[in-house]
Amino acid sequence: MVCRFFPSHDAYVNSALIADYMLPQTLPPPPHTASLRAALRSATHAAHVRLNQHALLAGLTRRGYPLDQYRSVLRAYFQFYRLVENAIGAAITQINPGFDYSERRKLGWLEADLAHFQINPLADPDHTPAALRNLRIDTPGKLIGVLYVIEGSTLGGQVIARHLAENLNLTATTGARFFTAYGALIEPRWQAFLDWAESVQAAGEVHPEACAQATTLFQLLEELLDVHAHPID
Repeated sequence: MVCRFFPSHDAYVNSALIADYMLPQTLPPPPHTASLRAALRSATHAAHVRLNQHALLAGLTRRGYPLDQYRSVLRAYFQFYRLVENAIGAAITQINPGFDYSERRKLGWLEADLAHFQINPLADPDHTPAALRNLRIDTPGKLIGVLYVIEGSTLGGQVIARHLAENLNLTATTGARFFTAYGALIEPRWQAFLDWAESVQAAGEVHPEACAQATTLFQLLEELLDVHAHPID
């Protein structure tokens, strides 16, 4: 998985997915990655803002955020990441893009969080949009777009994890493994993704496909969260 694009601090931390503009000011983006990142950021702006304002996510970093609502987020994310990571794995096998996702898989983190709450997500009704169930990532450009969303989510996760610990007493071992993400490796792994994406961009124009796929993925997550905003029967 978002962070609002507005400059206020509150706008940045009220998010469940985030992109690279949350990197500390002490780590400015290398010049060679600027154009691709700028294109992705601009193209996904509207979808990113809408997702950031979603009813399930807007209060995630605030005191008084309901634990039941957090559980709904985990359930929605499980359905989302299960399908997206399957598609990522198939894409890497098919197109051999030179990107290793094996140590970046996040579904297991969500499984651990749901297990902490004694929730079996496989027992939930399947609320996933058809377009998500049929997601195919068959070009390097599309893979960049998907990973921009998925890997970018780890940056915001470290902010959210701190608030979950303070407000809900949740930690990496007690229900907040997903948002803890890579821990100290978050920024190095984000930079490794950016370096790979730029190497792909150097070999051919990927902006249009990457931007379209990233925007679509934000929209599909929003659709899924819309359903999970209501109690699951």
